[in-house]
Amino acid sequence: MADLNAATTFFRIDSVHRLITRLLLAAVALCGVTHLALLPPWEGFDEYAHWSSIQQIADTGTVPFYGRDRVSIDVDGYPGPMPYASAPPFDETGRLTYRSFRDLGHPALPESVDRGFRPGRELNWQAQHPPLYYMVLAPAYHLTKSLSWTRHLLVLRSLSWTFAFAGLALGVLATERWAAAKGSRVAPFMAAYPFLVPQFFPEMARLGNDGLCLLIAGAAWFLLLNILAEKPGVWAAPALGLVLGLGLLTKAFFLPITVGVTAFLALRWLLQRQRVHARHLLLCATVAATVGAAWYLRNLLLFDNLLGTNDFIRLAHGVGLRAGLEQNFSLPAYARGLAAIAGTYIWAGSWSLAQPPEYLLVPPALLILLTLAAWLSGLQRCRFVEKPAQWLPLFLVVPVAGGLAYHLLTAIAETGRGAGTPGWYLHILAAPISFAMATGWERLRSQRFRRAALRFLAVGSIALGLVGHGMQLALFSGCAVKAGTNKYYDLATDACWVDWTQLSELGFPWVGLLSLAFGSSLGMAAALLGLRTPAPRDAVRAA
Repeated sequence: MADLNAATTFFRIDSVHRLITRLLLAAVALCGVTHLALLPPWEGFDEYAHWSSIQQIADTGTVPFYGRDRVSIDVDGYPGPMPYASAPPFDETGRLTYRSFRDLGHPALPESVDRGFRPGRELNWQAQHPPLYYMVLAPAYHLTKSLSWTRHLLVLRSLSWTFAFAGLALGVLATERWAAAKGSRVAPFMAAYPFLVPQFFPEMARLGNDGLCLLIAGAAWFLLLNILAEKPGVWAAPALGLVLGLGLLTKAFFLPITVGVTAFLALRWLLQRQRVHARHLLLCATVAATVGAAWYLRNLLLFDNLLGTNDFIRLAHGVGLRAGLEQNFSLPAYARGLAAIAGTYIWAGSWSLAQPPEYLLVPPALLILLTLAAWLSGLQRCRFVEKPAQWLPLFLVVPVAGGLAYHLLTAIAETGRGAGTPGWYLHILAAPISFAMATGWERLRSQRFRRAALRFLAVGSIALGLVGHGMQLALFSGCAVKAGTNKYYDLATDACWVDWTQLSELGFPWVGLLSLAFGSSLGMAAALLGLRTPAPRDAVRAA
């Protein structure tokens, strides 16, 4: 009878956890809509360069060539304000800032625009990327090319956010299904990940190829878990290779990801020596190379550089990595750069790069460190052969993090400054990172004091997102400014906090507020359910 009661209790708690996961995913979807509805044109990272690549492919049928093709002349003629990172003050260049746009009385942006690609004055630095993302969005560009800037960008951003959210949801739900038989309930935490590391929204709810990267990475995570199942589908390995190949045609980050996946499958075969594991390795690597290798061979032929990224090309044709490091490297600069990668992974805002006080980043930083440390300590107690999924994040995240650390060396070699390597790119690996953090969370929450500390840090992480987005609204309103070399918000120059008239001219604030209201309600409902529901193992023990 006790066993029956325990099983019934476990099933009930398990159903509640599934409900919490779906409520949180719905809240994430709506809060992403909030962010993109409130985001002014071009405020997402590198947006107008990404948009120019889409336009060039759509209008001319040619793929942008790095070092030759330029940002569209339509961007040069855009009459609204530009991000602070891409536009110096109004009185020096004639490009409007949010404050100068407000001082001019919120001039109306055109209701329709006659767009067509012609080269403008600035080189398109995003021509470094493979073309898949831009080709996928080209039809949407054609359908909306005559709309106002805000409506046109809303459509394109919404498609990018759809890709990103689908990738997150796929990773979460695949993990939920895989873990159901193992007594592990990591999915709710994974679904809450964007609220706990709030830079996820500015990174993914914008126009840029990272949204498609997250979808592809989520699909790769799903297929890897399928391969680790007791009876994997015969299609899983070639499908994984196809997904990785498409990733290689989207962004160079999939080179280290593909290396990590290949190393994981190779180690599994070497340790177990089963023919099926060798078949998984060969099929995955062969299909990935067949689909994605051509772009990188092209880069090698054209630029003498496999990745073909602008930083590496400039360095290779300039001072060179070794000579640049001998001249410019210092440990303090490298340490500052690593700290900047970690900080911008947690919160960097949008392309204006205005920052709140650093102490607000402490709660999410501690939450990440504690949960990842608990996950890593757990690896010492489980063998790779017995629980390979627990090791999987190591093979996906470490190669990408190592690539960022190497990129930081190239930045120091070129400029001598430990800056220019953002950490927000790590959010394309939301599934493995959140899985590792969720595993650590489960290990730590067994004691009441630890559970209370984790909840406190989670609340602090959510507070950072709320404060950060609130201060961004003040910046977009022209009520706050980012003055000169000062990277912080300056709120002392005006009495206002939010100018709804300006936000309405640059975005869709009422859409954003409605999405925020519904998303917040769902998120709070999930949080209340989570607080009232014990972990399944605790419930079984009590029964």
